[in-house]
Amino acid sequence: GAVNPFFKARIAQSTDSGLTGLSEIAKDLPSDVSSSVEAMIAPSSEESTSVSAEKTLKIQDWKQFLTTPIEGDGVVYTVIERTKQSMGGATFKMFLEQPGTETRFLMGAMKIKSSRTPNYHIFLDESESSWKDKKYFGKLRMNGSRQYVAYDGGLNPKKGKSRGDSRKQLAAIIFDLEQGTNCPRKITAMVPQEGQSFRPLSDNDGMLDDYMMGKLDNMHILRNKFPKFNEELGCYVLKFKGKGRVTKASAKNFMLIQEDDEDHILLQFGKQSDTRFTCDFRHPFCPLQAFALALSSFDV
Repeated sequence: GAVNPFFKARIAQSTDSGLTGLSEIAKDLPSDVSSSVEAMIAPSSEESTSVSAEKTLKIQDWKQFLTTPIEGDGVVYTVIERTKQSMGGATFKMFLEQPGTETRFLMGAMKIKSSRTPNYHIFLDESESSWKDKKYFGKLRMNGSRQYVAYDGGLNPKKGKSRGDSRKQLAAIIFDLEQGTNCPRKITAMVPQEGQSFRPLSDNDGMLDDYMMGKLDNMHILRNKFPKFNEELGCYVLKFKGKGRVTKASAKNFMLIQEDDEDHILLQFGKQSDTRFTCDFRHPFCPLQAFALALSSFDV
């Protein structure tokens, strides 16, 4: 049959002292990695001692919490549950999983089957039956070849009366997959600087366009931490923060950093099972931005 021209990297579990659970990892790896369509990346975990993530969140306004960048150096721990549906559809639910805090539903998302390009609507209600009848809280849309833009629930600029009525761009993501290689994908993510707002009036007037033109002053520019090749496994490996947070090999696993600080992880997304994924993040992200970034990874 036809071979997919895009090779995918997957991720497996390890520690500072060496690889652990090798038999479990091996079940996720093909017998002949060199000839596999999916070149493997293995996720690794380590105890996280450098982040002040254990303090209990005290949240008064949950809706405001979802759109406000996390303060200080604390980390927000969440889990995303995926339910696949027929005809390529899927639903996703994000839950807060903070130490010292009860597990709480934050947001849900539905992949729109009728859309010509990948398109997700994000809702605040946990009941999926209400999603079709309610206005979405946020939206993620593919905007070009492997480029995604996340919006709030504002109006399409074609329908608004002024720029102030139009939706805000919350984040933009670019996936770069080198065709014909077995290298992991490269990810570039953008979120607005504090106090900055992107309300484009056209598809050629937003964060991606500013990035392409080198107008970077109003944005945080982030990239994924690139995994290292492990000879023993014959695949790429990343060290994820937090023991047990990422336990399964997957092409979807990634970590976001700033260019000049490899060790300061700003967001990590990883697989625990076929239906359960973790998404842990800190400043400059808000929960809605983090959820949108995670959703984009399910498509690539």
